[in-house]
Amino acid sequence: MTASLDQNDIESVLLSCQHAHLGCCDSSEPYVVPISYVFHDGGIYGYTHVGKKIAMMRKNPRVCIQVGDYMKGRWRSVILMGTYEELSGENSKAAVVLLSKHINNTDGVLPFLPDDVVPKNSENQRIIYKINIAEMTGRIF
Repeated sequence: MTASLDQNDIESVLLSCQHAHLGCCDSSEPYVVPISYVFHDGGIYGYTHVGKKIAMMRKNPRVCIQVGDYMKGRWRSVILMGTYEELSGENSKAAVVLLSKHINNTDGVLPFLPDDVVPKNSENQRIIYKINIAEMTGRIF
């Protein structure tokens, strides 16, 4: 039996999980990748390095995120539709703290080189981003 999740259940899934699948698409192909994230203040915050998904999201900021967990023999799955936004300055620093506390239980430490060590426009350049959520749906099955 499948049932819809209400807003509180959707937020419970988003708050309890650390990993999701992000789908993006340029004009020719879809692309889905696993991400680590934190849900905060109505948005999804994540980090990555410059690469294929960043190039695609810069070209087309519309994305889809799937978050799921398995409890007591049932799946809870949440689908988010939203838009990609790169963060910088204080917004980026605040997001790093949120991410590191949620993912690593640390203050401001994420598993990549610090900004001051990585040259700008390098392949290793850290990108901190926010997905501005436009729509949330959820199911349990």
